[in-house]
Amino acid sequence: MKKVLLIVWFLAYKVAWLSCVLGGGVYGYPILGGVPMLIWVAVWIAMQSNRRQLLYTSVVSLLYGIVFDSALVLSDTMIFPPASQTGTPSPLWMMILWLGFGAIYEKSLGFLKERWILLFIIGAVGGPMAYLGGVNMEALEIGRTKTDFVVLIGLEWAIALPLLMWYSQRHASADTRKSMAV
Repeated sequence: MKKVLLIVWFLAYKVAWLSCVLGGGVYGYPILGGVPMLIWVAVWIAMQSNRRQLLYTSVVSLLYGIVFDSALVLSDTMIFPPASQTGTPSPLWMMILWLGFGAIYEKSLGFLKERWILLFIIGAVGGPMAYLGGVNMEALEIGRTKTDFVVLIGLEWAIALPLLMWYSQRHASADTRKSMAV
């Protein structure tokens, strides 16, 4: 994919991300706010040669996010505004963000293959920074102490980044073996 087109796609991802956070979290349209990201994910995956791998990685990311963000909500570590709720601990717009992250993961962090410690560190620092950005935008609130919030989200993301890389690599090698056997 040419660099200019890739930059356009990453910018489109950021617009879809902002739609989820603002539309779903801030302005209280948790379903409608996620629509641009769902469209972005569908088109992005359709354009890639490794569609199956991206789809599976996206679903694994989604499931991981549902489980761990829901645990953080149920433990009162983070709270979502009532208007952004969809009847689940982690609201739909947040789940859609995890799906989108899984779709873009390989292109954005694929250069860090086999750099497990660096992935761990980036997750431990970047995860809380992203969620604190959401707090500043009023898309979510800190439930317990700020320290608990930062530590637990840091742990969530410190595990997520290496786990998704491992899964992506494992699935990519399985797809490569299947295509070589044909």
